[in-house]
Amino acid sequence: MMIDDCDISNQIKVLHRTGNVHELQTQIRDIATPRDRFVFAADRLIRLTVEAALTLLPYKDSEVETPQGFKFEGLTHQPGNCGVSIMRS
Repeated sequence: MMIDDCDISNQIKVLHRTGNVHELQTQIRDIATPRDRFVFAADRLIRLTVEAALTLLPYKDSEVETPQGFKFEGLTHQPGNCGVSIMRS
């Protein structure tokens, strides 16, 4: 799972600190990181955060028909709200 529960509140989710996330965090905090590497690391962290947030959105079961005429059981996004707050160090 990409998200951990927070001890402070069950409504706060924390991005799981994998080796990759830790490395990206290190790169954006390092004063010696070149600008292009900083931008890459920051963009990657943003993408990971948004992907993790999307897993929290409500979905419902949905069945569609493929162009070949087969039935596919999938999911459809249900309308809802999602807020992502990114705390800076």
